[in-house]
Amino acid sequence: MPRLGRVRPGTLDLFHDEDLAYAQRLNDSGVPCEVLVVPGAFHDFDALFRTKPVSRDFWVPPPHRRRCRCRRG
Repeated sequence: MPRLGRVRPGTLDLFHDEDLAYAQRLNDSGVPCEVLVVPGAFHDFDALFRTKPVSRDFWVPPPHRRRCRCRRG
């Protein structure tokens, strides 16, 4: 099974259009690709503002990809 691609441009990212085109090429090639466009974000915003909620949320996997760490009793 191919790995999942992740493309997460901001609406103000200089590479926004190129990122979306890349995601489309991945999908067209049979590689599932998760796309998240972050409103108002610029390139590398998450590195500059690491402690802001939008940056923390940026790196949280979507609910369907989170692993459950359950304790067995």
